[in-house]
Order: sequence, then C-alpha cells, then structure tokens
Amino acid sequence: MILIEACIITIIFLIFVVVVLALKGRNLAEVLQAVNLLGTLVILFICLYGFLMERPAFLDLAIIYALLNILGALALYKYLRNGDLGADDYLDSDKD
Repeated sequence: MILIEACIITIIFLIFVVVVLALKGRNLAEVLQAVNLLGTLVILFICLYGFLMERPAFLDLAIIYALLNILGALALYKYLRNGDLGADDYLDSDKD
C-alpha cells in the first residue's frame, strides 16, 4: 500500500508540472501534448485511487474519462487551429 500511495503523490506532483507546461506552451503542439499528458495522468490517478480504496467502479469512470479526453483533445485542436468549433474546414481543400 505504501508503494501505491507514493505513486499517487508522484502523480499529483506531475499533474502540477504538466499544468505549468501547458500554460507555458509556445506553440500548438506543446499545448496539445501537455493536455493529453494531463488527461493520461488523471486517468492513472483515478485507477490507482480506486485500487487503493478497493472500489473497482473507478475503473469504469477512468475509461469514460479516457474517451472524453480523446474528444476534448480533438475539440481543443480544432478550436486552436480554426478559432471556431463549428468551422467546416474539411470542405475547403485548398486551405492547407
């Protein structure tokens, strides 16, 4: 149990580091990587916390959060690229 608690503390520390990296991101790629890493760390935290508390339902929550993390990352990419989530950029083939 001590090893799991040490891992949880390390993950919490890494979450703070990744938030700082996301805020200091110089370009779109760095921000997106930081956001994806943040989502991965939160998923890992939920799994370890559920294991520590002996609540297997937390794994279901982690899976749902992983799916939302993918959709959120794609939406963030589209917003940062186009400035609008409703833009139909796939219709404009000469844009890129």
